[in-house]
Amino acid sequence: SNQADEQVRSFLHQHNVQTHETQEGRTWEAFNRFRFEFYKDSCSEDRYDWCLTIDFRDSIFQANPFDWPPLVSGDKDAFFFPHNRPWRRDNPEGGWHFMELGKCRYASLDMKAQWEVSVADQPLINAGGFYGRPTAFAAIQGLLLRPEMQLCNDQIVLNVGLYHNMTNLRYQVFPQGHGPINNIAWTSVYNLLNGVYRGRDCLVTAIAHQYNEERNRLPPSNQNCQ
Repeated sequence: SNQADEQVRSFLHQHNVQTHETQEGRTWEAFNRFRFEFYKDSCSEDRYDWCLTIDFRDSIFQANPFDWPPLVSGDKDAFFFPHNRPWRRDNPEGGWHFMELGKCRYASLDMKAQWEVSVADQPLINAGGFYGRPTAFAAIQGLLLRPEMQLCNDQIVLNVGLYHNMTNLRYQVFPQGHGPINNIAWTSVYNLLNGVYRGRDCLVTAIAHQYNEERNRLPPSNQNCQ
């Protein structure tokens, strides 16, 4: 936003991190859609081979994200990292996303049914943390502009667009917890102790997902971590 602390700004600029501030006022879902326009404009082919987008409070870096062999192979346009639970109605994450899919401006109930078949049982891709070539960000922005994708949140657009073969992107989806990025969301294979995400040294991690921020500020309570 445009309310970053001056100490934070100074630290970022000291380390050559460019920042772009935006006036708030959009809804959460509207801002998540808007960010892909920014990604497309920022991740230009004349400057970058790859770009990494990350929701800092949702993700754990498990390895150096800039020194990862698959980025060198050259046969993919994007690498995605899903949540721990798939597209199924029998779990909270999958059920919520099926509900959100129903809010899209699809042309017919038949189109909605086809989308649901395409995503069913697939890994639930997180739109907040992935690698993409400039062409990938342009393709995703193109999906967001499609008439039938209006009113969808960005994560629905990404999942439906990929699994329903609405792009020509060459991509790979890694199992949750694999690769340099771990998108934890509501559930994770990453050391969940007493409802709080912690590192393997028992210190509370920096992860504070938007739906459980308060409980992640609690001190360690596991007896093995005193």
